Amino acid sequence: PVMHGRVKVRTTAEQEELKAKERAEKLQQYLQLRQMIMDKREKRETDPLALSLTEKLLARNPDFATLWNYRRECYQELFKGYTDQQKQQACAQELQFLDTCLMKNPKSYGVWHQRRWITAQTPSPPYDNELLLCTKFLQYDERNFHCWDYRRHVVQKSGRDLEKEFEYSQEKISANFSNYSAWHYRSKLLPVVRPAGGAASVADSADSASGNETGGCTVVDQAALDREFEMVKSAFYIDPSDQSAWFYHRWLLGRAERAPVLCYVRLRAAGIDLLFSQPVLRGKGACAVAVNGVEQATASSLVASSEQQQPQPHYCFFLPLDGELANAEEYSVSVSVSDGAFSACGLTPAAAHAREITISKEAVGSVCWVGGGDQHQPLLERYEIPARDTLLREQESCTELLEILDDTIERKWALLTMVYILQGLDPVAHKQTILEHLQNLKRIDPFRTGYYDDLVSKFVCNEAAAMRMSTSAPVLDLSGRGLSSLHAVVHFSACTHINLSNNQLRHVDGLNMLLSATHINLDNNQIEFIAPGAFTGLGGLKHLSLRNNRVVSTQDLSGLRGLRLGALELEGNPANDTEDVAAFVSSVVSPP
Repeated sequence: PVMHGRVKVRTTAEQEELKAKERAEKLQQYLQLRQMIMDKREKRETDPLALSLTEKLLARNPDFATLWNYRRECYQELFKGYTDQQKQQACAQELQFLDTCLMKNPKSYGVWHQRRWITAQTPSPPYDNELLLCTKFLQYDERNFHCWDYRRHVVQKSGRDLEKEFEYSQEKISANFSNYSAWHYRSKLLPVVRPAGGAASVADSADSASGNETGGCTVVDQAALDREFEMVKSAFYIDPSDQSAWFYHRWLLGRAERAPVLCYVRLRAAGIDLLFSQPVLRGKGACAVAVNGVEQATASSLVASSEQQQPQPHYCFFLPLDGELANAEEYSVSVSVSDGAFSACGLTPAAAHAREITISKEAVGSVCWVGGGDQHQPLLERYEIPARDTLLREQESCTELLEILDDTIERKWALLTMVYILQGLDPVAHKQTILEHLQNLKRIDPFRTGYYDDLVSKFVCNEAAAMRMSTSAPVLDLSGRGLSSLHAVVHFSACTHINLSNNQLRHVDGLNMLLSATHINLDNNQIEFIAPGAFTGLGGLKHLSLRNNRVVSTQDLSGLRGLRLGALELEGNPANDTEDVAAFVSSVVSPP
């Protein structure tokens, strides 16, 4: 507006009032349009008008998932009366509309899902154009994981040469070593385009391109692997504090996942316990167990779990000895772990596992360790350990890098990688160095102190588990070891007396795997509560000591309900001074 020959400039208050009015009008229009669409959907009207209305609203807000669902319902009905040519044209128009939605929000879950769905309905999907679109949007934002996922989908469906995709990942990494998505994509492609011993199959290629981790080869050609190590080493020197290349390096060091194997067999009066290194499924086509040539179909998990419709994998199983087996003088236990036992657990092992062990009836109560291999690496890790030459070479590379880096957070990833390498080489021989590196990590990266404390705890627990391989002693003493968490607990399942006092434990997760425990000492920790199920299944537990922890009330001890202890020690906890503590203790402690 003009007044007295001069342009009148609105005040800030007037501008805000006008903007508020415009927003209110737009909101009213939006709500009216939304209600109109919802009314049509409630009436199950799947006509072109519904498509037109949803298009108007989605153009404003492409993250309205309900409207994308309604839009698919409309197309499904309309497509029933379309020829292939009409269907092709409708899908092309939808793809054009989706282009405009992506320009508004390139990371919209709903838009990318709709794009995948509509190409699946297209008689002749334009995969070449879709690949170009992915390339375009990854130029805008190279870390758009929605686009990366869609690109893998397009590559799988189109049958594109994975060598070209491998080259594309190289281009994106060379442009920016911090592009984690490109490194991740390369990890999917490498085992397929550079497999050991020859070319990969078409099925392997499709699985890899789509991110299917249950298919494909996990063994990489050694020469190609060496080139990958050299490439990632260059990334370290360019930016040693960037995590993307270090994650890829970690993957290179431990690609193949270990198959579950039988660790020990223990004979009890009522039956036989089996312990595996990884959770397995029991049943036909999975983990088959026979005793004296008779297949045992009644094995049950020793560790209680919540009710599940689908069978769940477990570490421990119990085989009851009934009928003729109850009177046998010795037991020949045969265990065969097939692919089906661990594929449901997300593992892709190189081969199945079979083992047979004979136990005399006189050995009741004793533990027979079966798992082989280096006693310092007692089948505790999920991933295979790389060749020693590879570890030594990478140790040298990390050492060289650490020598030129300042004593700051810049050293974090090199130190952490050195810890993993030394554990793979020999955790016993390098114990002191490993612990020193972890202490240095806590100093230069104080915001992740808890994480490094857990790594120390894991190292200590694994060391104790390794020692269990050469002894059947029923006592486990991990007191005063600075533990902030528990690991490899299942490997202590044959212990009866467990001392975890004078540590920094805040929770007791995993203690339900201490299947033979009769005495557990948790004094002088930082435990604030016992979660339900923490001690489920420990029917033999007689003495539990929780003195000098941080339990405030008996409600925080709900995880103890159902136990029948001989003694419960709570002195030093605030809960011990509450009015209902005596009643609670009497509910979980049985008179002698």
